Amino acid sequence: MLEAKNARLTTTNSHSRVKLDLLPRFGGSKDALIGFLTLSRAYLGYYPEHFPTEADKVGFIALCLEG
Repeated sequence: MLEAKNARLTTTNSHSRVKLDLLPRFGGSKDALIGFLTLSRAYLGYYPEHFPTEADKVGFIALCLEG
């Protein structure tokens, strides 16, 4: 019984995860760079299953760039 409860608590259910907003667009401002990089790392770290390769990560971040 305890093992079953533990399994339910440790199983990741994609429906129970908090959905994060997409990253804001980055326009090249030096003042916004640190924040953009921090949010980018957090987003990629929260959804590692969506970005299995470095190319996937680069492609996603490129979509968030303006200009």
